Amino acid sequence: LISCSEVWQRIAKHPMFEQFNTDELCDELRRRAKCSRTGPVFEEYEVKEVLD
Repeated sequence: LISCSEVWQRIAKHPMFEQFNTDELCDELRRRAKCSRTGPVFEEYEVKEVLD
């Protein structure tokens, strides 16, 4: 599972970062988030799906 901070790092380093619609990106990630003791986390494959 990937933390929000790690997801943001991946987003910021993505070659198409400037072209992302952040509202749509956040909505899509919000739908896929899972709860953990430390906050929202994401499955690796779901993050890849959203960023591709």
